[in-house]
Amino acid sequence: MPVLNYLLSNKISLHMSSHVKKFLQGSMISVIGTVLLAVINYLVRRTMHNNMTIEQFGLFYSMWNLCSMFIALTEFGTKSAGTILMTGYLASSRKNHANSIFSLVMVFNIATGLLMVITLAVASPWLMTHFFKCGNEIIPFMIFLVYMLVASIEATIRSGLTALQEFFYFNVVNVSRSLLLLLGLIFLLPAYEIDGAVVCYAFSVMVSAVFSYWLLGRRIKFIPRLGMSRRMVGKVFSLCSWMTISGAGISVIFSADSLCLTWLGSLDGVGLYNVALPLMQLGMSLIVMPMVFIPIASELWKLKKIDEIRHYCRIINVGLLLFLPVVIVVGYYSAPMVITIAFGKQSVAASTALVWLWIGMVFYASAQFNMSALDTGGMQRSSALIVLAAVVLNLILNIIFIPFYGIDGAAAATAMAYFIIALFTSIRLNLRFRKEKAIV
Repeated sequence: MPVLNYLLSNKISLHMSSHVKKFLQGSMISVIGTVLLAVINYLVRRTMHNNMTIEQFGLFYSMWNLCSMFIALTEFGTKSAGTILMTGYLASSRKNHANSIFSLVMVFNIATGLLMVITLAVASPWLMTHFFKCGNEIIPFMIFLVYMLVASIEATIRSGLTALQEFFYFNVVNVSRSLLLLLGLIFLLPAYEIDGAVVCYAFSVMVSAVFSYWLLGRRIKFIPRLGMSRRMVGKVFSLCSWMTISGAGISVIFSADSLCLTWLGSLDGVGLYNVALPLMQLGMSLIVMPMVFIPIASELWKLKKIDEIRHYCRIINVGLLLFLPVVIVVGYYSAPMVITIAFGKQSVAASTALVWLWIGMVFYASAQFNMSALDTGGMQRSSALIVLAAVVLNLILNIIFIPFYGIDGAAAATAMAYFIIALFTSIRLNLRFRKEKAIV
């Protein structure tokens, strides 16, 4: 009842406008999709954990995190910027403009992706020897580079589904890709171990890219083309210049724990840490709201419906704050049992890290929701500076905590970074609302 009393006392009444209906429908679809995805991802990691040594398991996810970070760096914020611009153009029935934005984002990501693949391929001998400390596993890393390029293209195609607010199709793609990955791992992993794992990842994302483009074509024929006006290029890059820092910063925070554990600890520690991560993803339904909110918030800012945006932000953030004590208490008492059931007693040392990750996910959900409101409202600079400060804090805390606390320190550093982003993005939004005379 406290949430209901809070809403009534503040006289918040969200009438069932088209935007509210889209938000609720999109959130429900995404929650279902995310729960399915979390279960499949858990089965993926359990299958890998049971068929690989802990060192191979750690090496795989260390390489995966490195590639994921570079995917975020190479996209330069263009996917988020493209989603916002395509949503606006599609809402005003300017499909040709939306297609131009889609083409620009696609061509840019292919070009920067190829450049990054070549750079990492040249650096691979040094990385395998001095960073991963496993010089005989260069073939899986080279396959991972193919995965990195295709994953960037696939994410660009899926941004078109988000712009169309096709949340059902978006989640169908995510779940199908993970299910295909799981089936491939079941058949290939026992015989080929880490080589089979990276092949499955690369193949599943290739199939997903083709499937996503087919689904996109059912609604609108987005045809990538090389000819683009200087005006469209200016629109994308004026919007994504600051969003680049935000997107890359979030990716660095997400990947820094595993990468710092690789650098300052051992691959065994990375493997143990990645036992906790899929269990954290069982709470991933918290993260669907920002993805659903981006196209809706973009429309609301255009229509100057500031009060409605304020209502969304207040309700979500208060709800997450009330949920936090439940996460802490339940997590503290249940984490050892959950890990034992999911991965066995040999992995129970990841229990404390799991509690920190669950706490961090609450702050992450709040931070991402607030950042969606900031970015779509033209406050990308504020969002980027806050994320940049959190990245610096996260790296400092990882360097300090990991030598003393290992995986627990890495998880705590990540949770604290997300808390900083959630806190200061909320403060920045409130300042904007007051400026717009929509006092919180």
